[in-house]
Amino acid sequence: LGVASAAQGDLQTSRICLQYHLNAASKQKLPGKFASQTFKKVSNNALHRLGQVNTTDGRLDEAASHFEQAMAVARGQHCQSNEEQAGAMLGIARGLLSFEDHCQALVNSGSQAVVAASP
Repeated sequence: LGVASAAQGDLQTSRICLQYHLNAASKQKLPGKFASQTFKKVSNNALHRLGQVNTTDGRLDEAASHFEQAMAVARGQHCQSNEEQAGAMLGIARGLLSFEDHCQALVNSGSQAVVAASP
């Protein structure tokens, strides 16, 4: 439901459903390696989706936090591809966080250069 809601543009419902999914998975305390691996996989997927939804919604701090958590879970699973994917998305979220400041700095430096070049 969380994925379908995001596809329809309802990011709030998507975020709520994914968070519920993650919380429900964390409450399952079944013994055994299979249960543990399943929990890690479900957690990784839910955290990654939450990061994507939050990035789309402009909640970049929350997105970065979810991608960091997804990286940690992937690292615990020894799953390099999931770790790399979460790391790339984390980099994008962090880049977007500072993008506005970077653009403003470029505008300021450009206007200072125009003033300095004026006769």
